[in-house]
Amino acid sequence: MAWKKFQRERSDFLINTDKMKRKSSVVRKSVYAVLLLLAFFAIYTIYDMRQAKNMAADVCNSAVKGIPLEDFLSKLPKNDYKIIKGTEYIMIVPKRGMGRNSCTVSHNGQKITGSKTRFND
Repeated sequence: MAWKKFQRERSDFLINTDKMKRKSSVVRKSVYAVLLLLAFFAIYTIYDMRQAKNMAADVCNSAVKGIPLEDFLSKLPKNDYKIIKGTEYIMIVPKRGMGRNSCTVSHNGQKITGSKTRFND
């Protein structure tokens, strides 16, 4: 009698232990999934920022002093950059990187007089 009671209690304990393992396994997998998702977003954000920095630098390198302004602007892809025109400068911001990097091109109305990269933070 005592032996059967012991076996029943032991089997109940094992069943409960298996349920607890399954529950903890689900919780553990959920935590890992959230951490993996956060790591993915962090890596993508860093990649996006780096791309924007390179894009702004490339634009400033292509803005050579003395070339006509309209020729320079016609070479820029409108899908990749936001172009903000001013009277003495043009600010070119890559659409990637949340607008933190930009290239400011100085001009006299017809020709480029200089360019400079900027980091807005």
